[in-house]
Amino acid sequence: MFDSFKENTKLRNINIADNKIKSSGEKFIEIISNLKNLQVININDCIFGEKNTLNLFEATKGLEKLKVIECAYNEVEKPKSQEKIFECLLGNKEKLKELKKVNLKGNEIDKEVLNKYSKKLNEYIEEFEAYSDEELEAELYPENEEDEHGNPRIKK
Repeated sequence: MFDSFKENTKLRNINIADNKIKSSGEKFIEIISNLKNLQVININDCIFGEKNTLNLFEATKGLEKLKVIECAYNEVEKPKSQEKIFECLLGNKEKLKELKKVNLKGNEIDKEVLNKYSKKLNEYIEEFEAYSDEELEAELYPENEEDEHGNPRIKK
C-alpha cells in the first residue's frame, strides 16, 4: 500500500487521514523515516494504535524538514505511551527545528501527563494540541447539553 511513497523521494506531504492502517503501520513508518523532504504527516483517525504512534514519533527524528504531525484520534490511551511520545518530541527538538504543529486531540491524554509536558511543548511547538478527557469533553459539549442518557453535561 505504501510502496509508492518510497519511489517519490521528494514527497513533502502525506495525508492518509480516516484510513485504517493499524496493521500496516510498521511498513508506513519504515518508509516515511527515509523521506527526508517530508513536511506534513496527517494520520488523523487512522486507528494507528499506541505502539505504531510511538514508533512514528521516534522515526521522525531524522525528518529535519517536518513541520506538521497530525495524529488525532489514534487510540493512544496509556499514560506511559503518551509520556514517551512527549519525551520523544522534546528529545528531538534540536533536529526538528521546523516543527510548528502537533495534533494529538482525541487520544484521551492523561491529565497528569498533559500537565507535566504541555508547558514545555507549547514553548517549542507553536500549535501543540492535546487534551485530557475532561478538557476534550468540555470542548465538545456545550454547558447545557445532555449526554446520550439525557443527563445534563456540566462544564468544569
